[in-house]
Amino acid sequence: MGGIFLLTLIFLISKEFKLFKNLNILSIFLITIFFSYFLPILFGYIFKPALLSRYIIFILVPIIVLTSSLINRIENKKLKTFFFILLFSSTLLNQFTEQTVKQFFNKRVIAKPQYEKASNFIAESKYKNYIIRVVDMKSDDESINAIKNYINIINKKNNYKIHFYSKEKAKTLKEPIWIFCDQTINPKNCSLDTKFENYKILKEINFNSINLKLVKSKI
Repeated sequence: MGGIFLLTLIFLISKEFKLFKNLNILSIFLITIFFSYFLPILFGYIFKPALLSRYIIFILVPIIVLTSSLINRIENKKLKTFFFILLFSSTLLNQFTEQTVKQFFNKRVIAKPQYEKASNFIAESKYKNYIIRVVDMKSDDESINAIKNYINIINKKNNYKIHFYSKEKAKTLKEPIWIFCDQTINPKNCSLDTKFENYKILKEINFNSINLKLVKSKI
């Protein structure tokens, strides 16, 4: 779906490129799209992904307006009709592949990490201590704090307290401890790293994009 709109927009821009030589409302839309969408995508390919869909949802407005305006400027009626039918039909058919429609016929697929279910599971278990695993990221501390704060909000909402410990503090605990691994920012298998080579897994459970391991020191 995105590819159809992208190719359509690129074709229309190249066809009506003379319209963008002067500063006008259409060129402003194009500049907005370039700096808010295409430039960050290029940055992501060269360095590190920097886009999240929820942060650039506003870009749909200039894309739709620019695409519609350029289609309306096409003088060839057959070509104009073709683009209208292409975009309308593809948008309509795409609805049947999305959860907004599929949820009425099939079980809804959970897309977000199930932080609350994972937290509830820890709260209902015998052991209330956990650590958060974050690897291969440039801002581990910020990521851990963000997840920790989110879990604390869940704890407060459900009137229970789960104790957070660092890896260093976990080594001083004699009782088992949960390793909380978000698979959206960690390797998919969430395997134990070298810092836990002296630990054994007592229990493991998966929620959507969340892996919990109950581990205990072998020493």
